[in-house]
Amino acid sequence: MPIEYLEKIPGKEWLLVRTMPRSEKLAEAFFRANGIACYLPKYNKTYINSFTAKSGKSYSYKRQPVLSVMFPGYIFAALDLEDISNTRRERSVAQVCVRATGSEDELLADLRKVQEFEFLALTNRVEVKAEIQTGSSVTITRGPLTGWTGVVEKRLDQNFLFIRIESIGYSLGVEIPAVDCETVV
Repeated sequence: MPIEYLEKIPGKEWLLVRTMPRSEKLAEAFFRANGIACYLPKYNKTYINSFTAKSGKSYSYKRQPVLSVMFPGYIFAALDLEDISNTRRERSVAQVCVRATGSEDELLADLRKVQEFEFLALTNRVEVKAEIQTGSSVTITRGPLTGWTGVVEKRLDQNFLFIRIESIGYSLGVEIPAVDCETVV
């Protein structure tokens, strides 16, 4: 399958659009219905279910891969001023992020790399930050828990970690994307 790269559109600018929680696909449907070029990166996420029988024996099995959003809460769209105004009124959209630094060319170059990863991930097993394994100490680098440190309890799949964080005498278990973590040396 050939890669169809995102291109500049005369009179419009590619921007990052923040969506309401779990509304990326609704935002994509809004853009497509209004004839606005958009890009929602996706990948195949594999879930592993496990349970323990009454006999004490543990079982686990993989479910069919599900096409999931690569960057939860975000979609990219080529917008002009009228499109920005209409987009801000859409219920599935939280914010249109007008770029303060960097150019549209830089954003498109980054999005093309994401597209290549997306096409690669559809046909191959891609593991993000393979060096982070069970028992590794990590620091969370993005999101609401930025700066917190914890221990990887298990790798949920190629892209997500389950981290145990100790805070004020309590132990919290959190599912975090591997890309949002750095190993503590």
